[in-house]
Amino acid sequence: MSRFFSSLRFRLILLVLFAILSAGAVVLHSGLEQRQLVASQAKEEALRLVRLISNNHRQLIEGASHFLSVLAQLSPVRKCETASCASLFADLLKQYPWLLNIGAAYQDGNIFASAVPLPRPINIADRSYSQSALKTRRFAIGDYQLATHYEQKGGR
Repeated sequence: MSRFFSSLRFRLILLVLFAILSAGAVVLHSGLEQRQLVASQAKEEALRLVRLISNNHRQLIEGASHFLSVLAQLSPVRKCETASCASLFADLLKQYPWLLNIGAAYQDGNIFASAVPLPRPINIADRSYSQSALKTRRFAIGDYQLATHYEQKGGR
């Protein structure tokens, strides 16, 4: 047995085994480094996308705020002229098809004009955006409205 451990065959087997283990360690190490690099790149790309989406969202909100500020200065809106506002809002809705509706409400929350005819009177006084806008006299954003496009367009 001691002769086997001192033989050339044993030494060659040991050398091949060491080379295989070394190569395996290098492959494993390279794989781990590659995995960390890919994870780091994915994180950077996700952050870049989040920043881009955040910037686009901010621009949309600023645009909506400006749009509504201009709309609020129009005479039919300031005078709460229901028919004129409904017609104006309907025309605007055709120009901006990504909007579901455009409406205006009295300070008590009752909607007096809507681009899409409403199936019943609606009061928004209890909505967070309405309360915030009345309190701050500034543009306000509320919670998401859970309704389908069809329901918003006046369907049943």
